[in-house]
Amino acid sequence: MRPVLLTLPFALAAACPAQWLSTSPSTPPSPRSAAAMASHELTGTMVLFGGLQPTFGAFADTFAFDGEQWTQLAPANAPAARGGVQMVYDSQRAVCVLFGGTSPSAIGGPSFQDTWEWDGTNWTQRTTATVPFRSGRYGMAYDSVRGRTVVHGGIQSTQLLGASNQTWEYDGTNWSLRASAAAPGALDGSAMCYADSLATTILFGGFTPVSGAMTSSTWSWNGTTWTLVPVVGASPSPRYHARMVFDATRAVCVLHGGITAAGTVLDDTWTFDGTSWTQELGSTPGPRHSFAFAFDRLRASSVLFGGRNSLSAGASTTLQDTWTNGAIYAPFGSGCPGSFGEPTLRSTAGPRLGTTFTPTLFQLVPSFPIALIATGFSNTNWLGQPLPLDMTSSGIPGCSLLVAADRLDVIGASSGVGTLLLAIPNDPYFLGVTFYQQGFSFELPGFNAFGGVLSNAARAVIDN
Repeated sequence: MRPVLLTLPFALAAACPAQWLSTSPSTPPSPRSAAAMASHELTGTMVLFGGLQPTFGAFADTFAFDGEQWTQLAPANAPAARGGVQMVYDSQRAVCVLFGGTSPSAIGGPSFQDTWEWDGTNWTQRTTATVPFRSGRYGMAYDSVRGRTVVHGGIQSTQLLGASNQTWEYDGTNWSLRASAAAPGALDGSAMCYADSLATTILFGGFTPVSGAMTSSTWSWNGTTWTLVPVVGASPSPRYHARMVFDATRAVCVLHGGITAAGTVLDDTWTFDGTSWTQELGSTPGPRHSFAFAFDRLRASSVLFGGRNSLSAGASTTLQDTWTNGAIYAPFGSGCPGSFGEPTLRSTAGPRLGTTFTPTLFQLVPSFPIALIATGFSNTNWLGQPLPLDMTSSGIPGCSLLVAADRLDVIGASSGVGTLLLAIPNDPYFLGVTFYQQGFSFELPGFNAFGGVLSNAARAVIDN
């Protein structure tokens, strides 16, 4: 089947020239900084834990983000309140791993050294034969090839001047101290991620408290040796308390924000492909540091939450906004059950410039060789009618039209599955364009008056 071309209606406003998109969940976590966040791929949610309160103290709560809304969870067990903590997803064991963190005390104190795992429902503390030294504000990544959680640096206490120069790895059973002839050194607030495409852990920046030195070096860790990367061209400026994730769709590390040696809070975004850094231009989430940042593999976008936009503590500088970076295809709403279940619309990746986007409908009636996908540029109004629109009077009881049907594409279907091949023009004008989709499955005679049922809907944002 040949792809159809995405076109824009005359009334569509100019596209956004940026890759960051602000979301507006109705019940976000309260303002906080230095919280831990990771994508729990088995449940398809982003999990956030803890973080520092606006003035003093820390949280011990757990939230889940489904791409549209935050939900506070109520696990039977949980780590103690803390900040300066990070978390990664162990894909081999399907758990999020959390380690250490800084003291929540207003007068400071020793960092934590405990290990916890989130299985999608509850927290479990793990007891290991070897325990790393106390650490918070470290760099953390998960090596998916070797099945190891990697931690480097961090502060041992918020009352003492100094940072760790150690690298530790956790294999799901025990922690091991790893030695390397060359190493990034003692660092507070470095940024780390594991780059699948390079099969190495990447570390950038950080601050050495004793000397006061701040670095803009890029390092790689292959499980045996740290190597200083000979970066080609420009690099991000020296900073600490930035955050970095690996965008698996674009195969680049994404770095945002941080603090300079002069105390300036940064708002720039950079990507690293293993050889060179490239600054992303356009609007950003704004200056911030110590935010939660993780890559959502289900929706193929990076998710950022909270942080602080200055060095001071307080409600005016501690944030609670949610941003995404990357192409987005986020399902929302629900369809209505057909004779073979409720049709489901989803995609494993969002739409990107110059590619063929492939949203797919599942659970169609197998005997029908076609189905329909509606594409529109609103989910609030269509032809003067507010959305969602109850379709009961049209012969589809219990179902709603969730998106504007500005165009309707017929797709081929086989064995209850149909895919739309949608060509996204390689034109910067389309960058940042948001559109909405909903599917229609034809039904067996007599099932309902309309002759079919609707699927859930999805919001899409085009990236490059």
